[in-house]
Amino acid sequence: MYRYFRPIALILILVSQLFSGWNQSLSRWEADCATGLSTGCSIAGGMYEKGILVTWNGKINVTSSMQKDNAKALKLYRKGCDLGDELLCKDYKKLSTVLSQNITADKNSSSIQKTKTPPIKTQKVYNLLSKKLYNYGNSASYGFKNSKYTAMKHEVLGFYPISTLDSSTQLVITSSKPIKGQDCHACAPKMSFFILKIVDSIWVLDKSYINANSMGSWGSSPDKKAYQIIKLSPDEYGIFLKVSGTGQGYLVENIFVYRFGKTKVKQIFQAEAGIDDSATGHTSRDIWSAKFELKKGSEKYYDIVLHKQGIADSKSINQDIIYHFDGEKYTIYSNNKNLQITSKDIVQRQYISTPMINGGRAVATVGKDSFKFEFVGDGDMYETEVTQDSFHSIHMLAGYATCKRENNKLLECNDFGSKSAIVRYHYDGQYYECEIDKVLGQKRFKEYFYNDETYLYWASYREDKVVSLQKFKIASRH
Repeated sequence: MYRYFRPIALILILVSQLFSGWNQSLSRWEADCATGLSTGCSIAGGMYEKGILVTWNGKINVTSSMQKDNAKALKLYRKGCDLGDELLCKDYKKLSTVLSQNITADKNSSSIQKTKTPPIKTQKVYNLLSKKLYNYGNSASYGFKNSKYTAMKHEVLGFYPISTLDSSTQLVITSSKPIKGQDCHACAPKMSFFILKIVDSIWVLDKSYINANSMGSWGSSPDKKAYQIIKLSPDEYGIFLKVSGTGQGYLVENIFVYRFGKTKVKQIFQAEAGIDDSATGHTSRDIWSAKFELKKGSEKYYDIVLHKQGIADSKSINQDIIYHFDGEKYTIYSNNKNLQITSKDIVQRQYISTPMINGGRAVATVGKDSFKFEFVGDGDMYETEVTQDSFHSIHMLAGYATCKRENNKLLECNDFGSKSAIVRYHYDGQYYECEIDKVLGQKRFKEYFYNDETYLYWASYREDKVVSLQKFKIASRH
C-alpha cells in the first residue's frame, strides 16, 4: 500500500503516534530499503524529500521537521527503482529533472553533482555500444580485408569524462578486431568513439564515430592512459594520444591530436615526441624528448607548443616549436632562436593527400635540397627525410636509420644494413623524384617517391621489379 500511495503513507506517518506499538521511524524504513523492500525506499525517500523526520523512542513514534536532503531521497528512489518498482523510477526521474533545472543555483553542492552524473558504467550503456558495434558489420566492414575470420571482438577501452558548461558528457573509446588472425606486428585494432550525454538523468548516445581509425600493434590497442581529453578552444575539446614503439634498438614516441567533426574524427596534429637510441649499441646521437602543451594565442584555437630538449644528431637542443591551427590542421607557426629559418625552408612546398578510411594521410614536404615523405595509416607509420647533409628513415616494422649524405652517397649509416646506398633527388618546383637505392647481400632494393598532378606515389622495388606501389590522391598543395 505504501509503495503505491506514498502521499497517503506520509499522512499516516504524521498521525503515527496513535499506533504506539508500530515502529515507523526513518531508520526502520531505511533498514527495510537496504534489505530489498522497495516500500522502505519509497517512504524513507519521501521523508527526506518532504523534510519529515520520524523517530521511535521505544514506545511511540515522534514526528518533527528536518532539513530536506534530495541527494538521499534520490539514492533511495534509485535503490527502489533497481528493485523493480516502476513508480519509484518515475519519482527518481522527476526529482532528478527538478534538480538539474536548478543546477545554477548551487554549483558547488555535492548532492547536486551526484544527481547530474548518474553511473555510466551500466549494463544498459554496454548493451547500447555493443549493438552499435555489431550492427556496423563483420571484419570486412571494419576494413580487415585480409582476415580469414569474419567474427569480431569488441572491447571498451575506457570512459573519459568531459566537462562542459551546461551538461555532463562522457567519451567512450572502444577497440574492434577479428577474433583470430591478429598476431602480426602491424595488426592494429579499429578504434571507435562514442559521445554520451545525460538526458533526464539517463545516459543517451549523442554521436557515434565507428571505425574512426586504426591504432596499435600485435592486435592490441594503445593503453587506456595513452588517450586524454584536451581543450582545443574555450568551447571545443579533442583527443590527445601518445604512443611509443621500438625497432633496431630505437625507442620512438609519437603524439597525435584528433578533433571531432560532424561525421568523422579527424587527425589534426602528429609529431615525434622523443627518440632514444641508447639501446642500439652505437654511441648515442639521438636522445631527446618533447613536452606537449596547449597555450592560448590570438585566435580561437589554442596553439600547440612542443618543448624539445636533449641531443639530436649529436647536438644539444633546447627549443620550443609552436604550431598554429589553420582551420584544418596544426602547422609550424613560429620558432625560437634555436630554430633558424633558411632560404631552403622558405621555398618548401607541402603536398597533402586526402584522408584514408581510417583518417591517415600521406604528406610530402619538398624543397630544392630537401625531401620528406610521411605516411600514417592502418596502424603503421613511415617517414623518410633527405637533406643536403643527412638522411633519416623510420618505419614501425623496419626500424630506424640515419646516415650522413655527401652528394648522392649515404655514409656512416646506423642500422641501414648497407654501405653502398645512393640517393637521387630532384625537384623543379612542381614535380619531385626521390630514389633511395641500396644493395643488401646480392639483392638490389629501391624506394622511389614521386608525384604528378593528381597523386603522390610510393613504389618499392626488388631487383628492378615493383613489389608494391601505393598512390595517394593529393588534397592540397601549399
